[in-house]
Amino acid sequence: MDILHPSDAALLIMVVGLFYLWECIRWLPKDTVCFISLTGECCPRHVFGTLFGNDRGGLAILSLLPGSRSILAQQWPVSMSPDGVLAYVSQSLHPTGRLTQTELFFEWRSIRSIRAIGRDVIVNDIPFVHTCSPAFADHLASVLHRIGEAPRKERESIIEDVLHEMLDSHAAVERLAHYHQETAVLAWLNWTMFVLTFIAAPLLLCLNAISRSAAACLDVLPCLYAIVWLLNIAALHRADRTLYPSQPAGRNWQRPLSMLSPATAMKSADILFRELLPATHPLVIAHTSLPQHKFRELARRVLLDIRHPVRPVCQIDNELACRTEAWFRERMLAAMNHFIESLGEHLDDLLRPPTREGSDARSYCPRCDGQYTLDEGTCQQCGGIPLRRFLDTEEEETRGELSL
Repeated sequence: MDILHPSDAALLIMVVGLFYLWECIRWLPKDTVCFISLTGECCPRHVFGTLFGNDRGGLAILSLLPGSRSILAQQWPVSMSPDGVLAYVSQSLHPTGRLTQTELFFEWRSIRSIRAIGRDVIVNDIPFVHTCSPAFADHLASVLHRIGEAPRKERESIIEDVLHEMLDSHAAVERLAHYHQETAVLAWLNWTMFVLTFIAAPLLLCLNAISRSAAACLDVLPCLYAIVWLLNIAALHRADRTLYPSQPAGRNWQRPLSMLSPATAMKSADILFRELLPATHPLVIAHTSLPQHKFRELARRVLLDIRHPVRPVCQIDNELACRTEAWFRERMLAAMNHFIESLGEHLDDLLRPPTREGSDARSYCPRCDGQYTLDEGTCQQCGGIPLRRFLDTEEEETRGELSL
């Protein structure tokens, strides 16, 4: 194929390739984790926005091949209490700290309307929270509406139920199994379109001038491609209705219509996968997908961040809003502790002080594990959290004997 003077067909393939690469890039809010699987089964790694970003999020490269999968998971973006809801949480999954939040607070009795528009949740016609997906925005709006409509004495139990659902690993496993069952045909069609576009078509174009059989195949290829494309759209529509039966009216045709782009059609199974578990905490997906040592690393980071949030914890000029943040953080920590212990993990082992990086290390930050040569002080990276002193060897041995 002549790269300098490509034929119309070759140029079209290049354009489709550029659009395909664009489908593999996604802007992620700062509190969102993307779990990426190369095989479609387990997720060997998780990433945050890393290519380019700001204090709200960043670009990330998702799965590149039709057989690979990427799923988005976002930490719960609001603090809730029986008194009201606050568009602010002190936790942050991102290594660089918490994202910029609207910090809007509404008492439940003052809320007139809650609705989801795209990835945004709108309260009283004011943009309240931006989420990682329309599915998460729909779920969050539904939860807030349910809590707001309930009597005050029932709100605490509803919030605890929401936390339980967020950390339900059994439901997540069942949901993943259901996805693989419903998208088996769609995944095969994705691969077929990919092979026809980026392997068969370029190969036939190269052989066209020297082989009559290649020319004949090239004449048939557009018809075959159109058939596979239409089957892809039909399979996507079926899987979409099965996996997302409760989505708003009209959206069940939104994804199939987007498949009018062949680049999007080749990624349709992965696009369905990205929003599969919108209400599930990233730590649950990590447990079902990541190797054990990576799960423990993420679990340690999450627990330390909840126990020792970046300071200042809450600077909102509203006492009831700050109480809401503290109330919700306390219950989130209790729910997280219970979830991790239910997996057979010991919190004391998971939260033990970091290993000294050198003999001159005297203290460490209880949040980020940063180590210092000072006996006492604060971690400026975490907003001034007081440092904790490493125990000397004799003190460690004495504490171990006492524990026995």
